[in-house]
Amino acid sequence: MSRENVGVVRRAFESFNRRDLAAAIDAFDADAEWVPYLAALEEEIYRGREEIETMWREVLTDVPDFRIELVEVVADEADTVVVEVDFLGMGRASGADIRTTVYQAVSFRHGKVASVKGFRTASEALEAVGLRG
Repeated sequence: MSRENVGVVRRAFESFNRRDLAAAIDAFDADAEWVPYLAALEEEIYRGREEIETMWREVLTDVPDFRIELVEVVADEADTVVVEVDFLGMGRASGADIRTTVYQAVSFRHGKVASVKGFRTASEALEAVGLRG
């Protein structure tokens, strides 16, 4: 099952990068939850496909060439995958180059993404989902 889950993550990133948001959001369970890496600052958790897609559209408005690159699968066990990803792009208003590495803990339910939680380090992500402590 976990190898299949890694494939779901890869295909969702590829779909997002092609701007096929319908295909990317199809990877998510209807009541999925997305907790961004900066959630503590943003005070925002996105719940459900509609809110997640709206968040993506807002990001693409600010950073039209924004893309997500899968760097490494850090852990892939049962219904959880932890990945290292690079967020890349150039700010539309600022022209600033964006390159941020984050770790995402992606949990699955019935083959669909149930939650995505962002972390600054691999150890934080692994600990949060109980894979390593």
